[in-house]
Amino acid sequence: SWASSGKGSLGHNFIAGHAVRTGKVVMVVDVENDTHWCKCVEQRRLGLGALHSVIAIPIIKDGPEGKLEVIGVLEALNKTDSKGRCVEFEVDDLEFLEGFCGYIASAVGTSQAFSATAAAYKNMDANMVPQETTTPSRPRMSSSRSLCPRQQDDRFCLSEIDIDVETLHRTRLLDWNFDPIAKADQELSRLIHPVFAAFGLQRDFRIGDATLENFVREVANGYQQNSFHNYQHAWSVLQCCVHMLHTMGDMAEKLLCKVDILALFVAAICH
Repeated sequence: SWASSGKGSLGHNFIAGHAVRTGKVVMVVDVENDTHWCKCVEQRRLGLGALHSVIAIPIIKDGPEGKLEVIGVLEALNKTDSKGRCVEFEVDDLEFLEGFCGYIASAVGTSQAFSATAAAYKNMDANMVPQETTTPSRPRMSSSRSLCPRQQDDRFCLSEIDIDVETLHRTRLLDWNFDPIAKADQELSRLIHPVFAAFGLQRDFRIGDATLENFVREVANGYQQNSFHNYQHAWSVLQCCVHMLHTMGDMAEKLLCKVDILALFVAAICH
């Protein structure tokens, strides 16, 4: 809130506000002995007593028409050593905090995009799709008619998108602490059956057990043994897709058909 008001009433003697206005990092070694910042707003407002080292880093994301937009500022104050003595921030600190700001900007941008999409489809649902009332007798992702245009074609809309949540819970794929790196290839491959079963993909697309097992085995064999783009990484992506579909709830059926989910899972494990 200070950063947003730093453009006006708080003036230029405001480290965070300066970072917002200029879009540049401000790094002050010793505020009290710096002639420009010695009476800065942070010194008066935060009530920290002595204010020494400061880093203020603008949080920047892509704005409209490809222009960069400053959406906030991350400010670190009074770095101390292991004995509690104030010390200067170093280049490593700056690089770490700049990277952290990048993650913040990405998360905020993704959240805003998701919220805008959700609001748009909620508006479409209110204006175009009559709501149906159902009794929640089993875990379901939706109780309203899908907006996906392919749902009118029975080749694609084989059945409603239902999730067997209990099956997924047993695999721990709905737990963000799921760690594919700690699992062997064979252990991961065995999870493909409950994943496909939980979404009814084997049933609806008539995929036999042997066919699915052979497919996953060939996929696993195709991955190289490197430190990142390996079979464990593929399962990390697939687990995220499963978790997000579950989290999306009703929106998933409005945006996706059953064949989309099959394509999404195949793309995740093969990408």
